[in-house]
Amino acid sequence: MTERAAELQARIASIEELREIVGALRGLAAMRTQEATHGLASTRAYVEIVRAALGRASGLLPESAAAWPERRSDLPPGVLLFCAEHSFAGGFNNRVLAAIDRRRSALYFVVGSRGLLACSERRIPVAWSIPMASHVGALTVTARRISEELYRRFSGGELGGVDIVFARQESSSRATIVRRMLLPIGLPAAANAAPPLVNCPTVALVERLLEEYLFGELAHAAMESFASENAARLATMQAARHNIEEKLSELKLTDLRLRQEEITAELLDIATGAEAQSPEPTR
Repeated sequence: MTERAAELQARIASIEELREIVGALRGLAAMRTQEATHGLASTRAYVEIVRAALGRASGLLPESAAAWPERRSDLPPGVLLFCAEHSFAGGFNNRVLAAIDRRRSALYFVVGSRGLLACSERRIPVAWSIPMASHVGALTVTARRISEELYRRFSGGELGGVDIVFARQESSSRATIVRRMLLPIGLPAAANAAPPLVNCPTVALVERLLEEYLFGELAHAAMESFASENAARLATMQAARHNIEEKLSELKLTDLRLRQEEITAELLDIATGAEAQSPEPTR
């Protein structure tokens, strides 16, 4: 029984260490979710500012197009997938990958190392990939690299269009998968304000604003995905902590019962020994 009690104590100590690790991961996920949620207001405001500038600049074009450039059906479409970078995110990647249509041939661009691994397991061919940023401050760098790659391929005639797929956190326990067209970019209607003063060719200005608008949209989607990934990790860690607490309670009750059994056995041994050593009454 002593060996069993020692083994039980070692198991309790191991699970308590695991509880500390899960607690640290839960705290980190909660902090990153909060940071990304606050950052969404900034990226949304930036997109709106660039869109307004694009609307004013596009009004200067002699013949404003509906989109830049037109979507081409003779070229393969591209699909950009924002997936998870780290593990313990539950079914985050599964929900993102479930939004793609495997019946259509497309070039897949994957953000997130765990998402790249999930694509490999599902035999989804990946044309290009990049790790997802590990903190909020690096999201704009990641978005800029994605923007440059997609802009180069699209403007170079490699892609007929690009759709984007990412998770959007609606509440603490609910996320939805968003899929929409990213390229070509629909030019916003020209603003009614006075025409802006420009010091460069109008076409060059519009193209530069289109690039910046693409970057802003990607930065906002990256922030949405980052918040959702960490919210999913937070939920996973909370469930893990709940299960750990239940297991610890069960093991500690078992340990208490074993201790009581040991005490009872020792008392019985003492009582039995005392009876054996007591002299028999004389007759």
